[in-house]
Amino acid sequence: MIKGILFDKDGTLMDFHTFWVDTAIEIVPELLEKNRIPQQKEIQDRVLASMGIQNGKIMKGGILAHQTLPQIGNVVCETLKQDAFYLDQEEIGRQLVELFELHAKKSPQKYKPIGNLQELILKLKDRGIYIGLATADTEKSANLSLTYLNIKEWFDYIGADNGIRKPKPNQEMFQEFQQMYHLKPTEIVMVGDTFNDMKFAKNSGGISVGVLSGIGTLDELEKEADYILDSVVQIPKLLDQIEKQEETSWQRFNYNTYTKDMMIG
Repeated sequence: MIKGILFDKDGTLMDFHTFWVDTAIEIVPELLEKNRIPQQKEIQDRVLASMGIQNGKIMKGGILAHQTLPQIGNVVCETLKQDAFYLDQEEIGRQLVELFELHAKKSPQKYKPIGNLQELILKLKDRGIYIGLATADTEKSANLSLTYLNIKEWFDYIGADNGIRKPKPNQEMFQEFQQMYHLKPTEIVMVGDTFNDMKFAKNSGGISVGVLSGIGTLDELEKEADYILDSVVQIPKLLDQIEKQEETSWQRFNYNTYTKDMMIG
């Protein structure tokens, strides 16, 4: 029986592009200005490309989708060395955190939920399921996001970057959630939109559910996902199916069977 669900945040619970891509495009000029780097489009484009953004869109495999802001800061510093700008990686990481958090507070309209999240969470709570978050975002930003999405009060666990906790696909957040509520790994579902999320679930011994509402493609997700859905709003139907399988001692559907029978637009 499924007793706990860990959700990724961006691309899973809220629209990835509206917040992260748009915000990154806004803050890069500010980042360059802070460090007295010329506001040249070529430099801005190179910095955005290092984050995984090109022509206003996230690139396949772009690090903005799965790495922490300090990690992204390291990559930005390496990129700026090409233009003979040598910056402190720790300081750039700190600046990125400050800039993203500042813009997050100023732009609540960028938090666009994927589906009716309140209805979804209440359905899961009615089943007695523990709800958690596992994100590469900072703790402050993660809490702010859940607040703007009007679902924070129902979360039993918030796993985010606090400067100490190891990011996905390391098992740490999964194990914290598991131990907090005395769950078995096989009783926990991880829902996310990237291959990194699916790897996180597999590394931890949980059930991996990919959603196509973010940046991950079908081809990427199917390599590690036990199930693939269009979006999180289909989670209750998936849980019904899993319970039926348990009651009849069926083996869990493989990916192809599930998508043919259960994937709904």
